[in-house]
Amino acid sequence: MYKLEMHLHTLGCSPCARTDEKTIAELYAAKNYNGIVCTNHFNRYLCDEYYKKGSRKDNVEYWLNGYRTLKKECTPYGIDVFLGLELLIDSLTYYKPEPPYAETLIYGIDETWLLAHTYDLFGMEMPQLYDLCRENGWILSQAHPFRTGINVQNPAYLEGAEAWNGNPTATNHNDLAMNFVKANALLPT
Repeated sequence: MYKLEMHLHTLGCSPCARTDEKTIAELYAAKNYNGIVCTNHFNRYLCDEYYKKGSRKDNVEYWLNGYRTLKKECTPYGIDVFLGLELLIDSLTYYKPEPPYAETLIYGIDETWLLAHTYDLFGMEMPQLYDLCRENGWILSQAHPFRTGINVQNPAYLEGAEAWNGNPTATNHNDLAMNFVKANALLPT
């Protein structure tokens, strides 16, 4: 069996993260993980206000360093590291005064596409994002769809949903998330 972490953030790239890449590699090796998908938060606010490294490309390069460093730290342990992201599109961002609020996880995206289209994802709506993911063979999943304060998205524009989120600081209602996944024949991520 291939043991894979599907939703992980690294210190410095996601404000909620508390663990650096070296420590993550050690912890996941000790728990016999085979792979990790690095899904650092990716949104306009973080790129423009939190990273502030210069150009849009500079900001995305900085964001990619969390993934690159994790990959380097995990290599000696034989842990595969995959690039993903936890996307907050402008229309669903927490950094606006009124809901709806929701984040999505994108699996399969690559560095080349991100660097060529630095901020393109932020301005998309869910149907457009879904089409882009399908065209590129990426998986679009809603992150923690039943977390308190989050708005569940239309499953017609999702291939998956996070069925279990272990963040101890949030009320995730994982039972409702699993029911949502099953009822809509989505991939549990």
